[in-house]
Parts: sequence; C-alpha cells; structure tokens
Amino acid sequence: MNEAFKWILWKANAVGKRIGNRAFKIFMKADDNKNIANMGNGSAYMEPIKNYIYIDEKSPYVYNIHELFLYKMLGINKKYDDIGDINNINDKLKFIDDNSLIVDPNGRFFDANAPRTDWVQLYTDRNLPEKYHISFSAVVKTEFTEFQIAFRYRSITDRLRFMVVDNNRAVFEVVRHGIFFGTIHSTPFSFDLEKEYKIDIFINGNKYYFSVNGSVLLSVIDRSLRASLFRPKGGTALILWNNKADSDSNIKAQISNFNICCY
Repeated sequence: MNEAFKWILWKANAVGKRIGNRAFKIFMKADDNKNIANMGNGSAYMEPIKNYIYIDEKSPYVYNIHELFLYKMLGINKKYDDIGDINNINDKLKFIDDNSLIVDPNGRFFDANAPRTDWVQLYTDRNLPEKYHISFSAVVKTEFTEFQIAFRYRSITDRLRFMVVDNNRAVFEVVRHGIFFGTIHSTPFSFDLEKEYKIDIFINGNKYYFSVNGSVLLSVIDRSLRASLFRPKGGTALILWNNKADSDSNIKAQISNFNICCY
C-alpha cells in the first residue's frame, strides 16, 4: 500500500474512531438493571475450545494487523498467502483436557521491536445464536496488556469485546469495519495474580454482561443499528496480548472448564 495513501487512510480512521466512539456511547448504554436471569433454558455448545482456531503474533493477520484494518475500512478483505494464514504451529498452549489449557510460551521472550509482541488467540467462526453464555475459570499468572473475550465475532476486524486492560480496568469496546472504536464503558478492576476467578459473559440478544465471581462488572444495552435491524451473528474468541516492552515475562495464564451454553 502506498505510504501517502496509507497516511490519508490513518487520518480517516482516526476521524471515524472519534465519531463512532461518540455514536456508540449514545446507542450502547449501561444496563443499570443488570438482570441476567431471563435467559431461558440452555443447552451446551458441543465444540470444545481445543478445536478452536489458533493464531499468534506469527500469523500475517496479526503481524500486519494495521494494514489489514486499513484495507477492511475500504471494504477489502485482505488475504495473505503465507502458510500460517489460519493455523500457526501452537508452541504456547498446553491443553489439560478438551476445555482447559495453560498459556505459557516456555521462556520464549518477545522481541520488543517487533510490530506485535506476544499474542494468543483461540476462536470459533461459527455463528452462535442470539442468546448464549460463555463461562470459564481463569488464573492469571503474569500481568499483560489485554485479557479479552470477544463475542459476535465475525473476524479480527469485526467483533464486540469485554477486556481487562493493563490489569487495572475492565472495558467494553467495539471493533468494526477495520476501526478500533475505543472504550465505550469501563470500570476499575484487576486480577490478583495466581488467584482463580470465575468469568461469565452473558449475551442476551442486545444485552451483554461481564461477570466476575458472580458480580456483574459491566452491562450494556445495545441499541445500535446492527443490533436493532439485523439478527446478530458471529462466534467468540479468547485473546491474550502483551506489548509491555518493560515486562520480564510473557503471557502466562490458565483457563479451565471453558464452556458455552446456547439458548
């Protein structure tokens, strides 16, 4: 991509981010009711996380993520021909069973000068229903930049997400059309290292809830055009990312009993 054209697109991207962030804050309000009880009767989603698609920072889709987003903003789905396009060789995860895993790069420290430092992503691209519930237990062993659960996941350029950022705040954000629209809602939160937490994400039509140890941290009512006029689609993803150049360790965490219940 021509550098001058790329600069113009980055300026347009920044403008779109500011406008979109304000719009989403209008249409995606906090749900003060925080009522997650009316989900109905559910059934287990049978695909284990062990079968999810794995990528890390070696994937060209991650390594070239900024370029990828600029193309997406133009409506172009950029394709890369590298053999690692979809499935990297997994050298960071050890599966304990079908739905439990340890994230540990085994001392492979990241290159602080690389475009991406340390990234782990597991995702399913199958469309899940309008109502579902993601649950798992997490033990965070090192501090890192993002602990993210994405939902309504259509691609890396199109997702909703709850995250713990820099281990000091929980946030709700929108990524769409190749634009990171930034934080829509946030609240202070941090993991105590080596402590187990029960994580629940409830997607109830146009209502989204992020719960830790039975307490709802963030709740959102989505009255955006997409949620109002179109049947929500997409899968889900677990994404862990570290770009802390002064960190003395990579991402280390344990995820147990990852489960999706559909309604």
